[in-house]
Amino acid sequence: MNPIVLAGLFGLAKGVVAGRTGGKNDRYSLGEYVQGAALEEFLYRAAPIGLSSGRLNDVVSSTWFALDHVIPEAAKGQLGVHSVARFADTFAGGMMYSHAFRRYGFAGSFAAHLLHNLACDWGRKLR
Repeated sequence: MNPIVLAGLFGLAKGVVAGRTGGKNDRYSLGEYVQGAALEEFLYRAAPIGLSSGRLNDVVSSTWFALDHVIPEAAKGQLGVHSVARFADTFAGGMMYSHAFRRYGFAGSFAAHLLHNLACDWGRKLR
């Protein structure tokens, strides 16, 4: 399946199931979604995979991506089951974005990430 479409469907399902968390992540503007997806895809996919001439394993990239999301949240007190679920969520997203990067380049991983984030918001509104 197309990793961009899969990322969007995953985001929609996540938004419907998880609903609103009450945090800042519930109130992003479109500009913040675009800027965040572009920056993260450069940092976690384009730069490391590109600089390694494609040799960086997607699991390594996705683990780094997930830990960089989970560790700051854990430091704010979100521990236990939340941390495990959040790691699984961001790792799965990272794998989809990596697949999109390898298939379509930076534009693909950016599109997958942006669509996922927007679909999460749409799913929260459907809930």
